[in-house]
Amino acid sequence: MAFWKQLLFSLLCSLLGYSLLNALLDTSQYWDLFLIGLGFFSLLAWIIHLFMKRPSTNKNQILYLIVANMFLKIICSFVIIYAYVLINKPDNKLFVLPFLITYLVFLGFEGYSSSKAAESA
Repeated sequence: MAFWKQLLFSLLCSLLGYSLLNALLDTSQYWDLFLIGLGFFSLLAWIIHLFMKRPSTNKNQILYLIVANMFLKIICSFVIIYAYVLINKPDNKLFVLPFLITYLVFLGFEGYSSSKAAESA
């Protein structure tokens, strides 16, 4: 149950970050990229959580999962941003900020949950 509370907290922090960003800079036209980021990072966090819950997980496997998760997240983020640019052709560079906020919030969330999983292994 703690995972779902942490995930909800991360979603709310991302939404708050997007709202503050939107108040400072007009990024409302990039709401779709923000939602894509929320969906992608939530799904990836859930998948990593399932792998870490397996009873055979030891510290070496957790380290491997953390590194693989970081690599996958970076590669997929570049692909998502590149596809968004090709499809939507944004008129300024502010489009990346809502996605970046979500990326950073989920980076903290996954770092915290990974360290808890490593402690319990």
